[in-house]
Amino acid sequence: MWFFLASVKDFVASVGGICGAETEVIVNLKPESRDAAIATIKERCAIKKSTGNFMFELEFGGITFRLFMSGKLIFRRVKDRVELDRLMAALLLK
Repeated sequence: MWFFLASVKDFVASVGGICGAETEVIVNLKPESRDAAIATIKERCAIKKSTGNFMFELEFGGITFRLFMSGKLIFRRVKDRVELDRLMAALLLK
């Protein structure tokens, strides 16, 4: 029997960083899977703050990040790409 296992690549369009006082990592979700990804992320996280239905500040596993309904996630204090990959897998994969 064949079945499809989703991977983080099925949901993530791009990953970028911003350097400044604090390094931020920006993850953009793919438009075709954005709604399902957002629903899964919101279901698994504690909502710390929300701005209407536009932006949510969420907490998961001790890491606080922002989720925008446009499909953008902004993470602060993520050590490296390995930690980001593990976090995204925990947030998105069932």
